[in-house]
Amino acid sequence: MSVNRVNDDQEDRQNQHIADILGLCKDEVDEWKIGQSPDESEGVIYGEIITFSQRTPRLILDKAGVVKGQFHIIMCELFSDRG
Repeated sequence: MSVNRVNDDQEDRQNQHIADILGLCKDEVDEWKIGQSPDESEGVIYGEIITFSQRTPRLILDKAGVVKGQFHIIMCELFSDRG
């Protein structure tokens, strides 16, 4: 299996996981997510910052719990009440 295929499979699994946590379908995450980075302070990782495109429909941002005027959400399973 090529490295690109492994990376694609890993990204598919990550996007499905994000979709499950945020209450979105994977296709919505695939289309609108433009970034993912750790939410960390002093070397401690608290969750993941998921960034959506500024063109993301408000309906999708609302489903994901993104605050109006922002295009990212901090995803932390430990404190998630979704699922």
